[in-house]
Amino acid sequence: MASLLYVTDSTFDAQVCKPDIPVLVHFCASWSASSRKAEPMLEEIARQYRGHLKIVQVDVDQNNMTSSQYRVHRAPTFILFLNGQEAERWSGDASKEEIIARITPYMRLDAVP
Repeated sequence: MASLLYVTDSTFDAQVCKPDIPVLVHFCASWSASSRKAEPMLEEIARQYRGHLKIVQVDVDQNNMTSSQYRVHRAPTFILFLNGQEAERWSGDASKEEIIARITPYMRLDAVP
């Protein structure tokens, strides 16, 4: 299973705001059971939508600047970015189906990756 890319305060802009496909950011924490539970689902979604969606993780405890900038006060928090702009946000537990339902309206699935 491929592991998800962790981004930091210093790499956030390049990894999240520059890509031309939607980027789902999982703001997570090692102490959060919900964050740990989400990781395998996110890996599956990343594989399923490769080329149409990028998924990255930000550890809220190690990246205070980014967490503060995007007003993340809970782990997990998910923010979907389109062209560097926040398009969708939710916090807490979510099933794979719920995550897919939230992100698919923003993806161009008809485009060839």
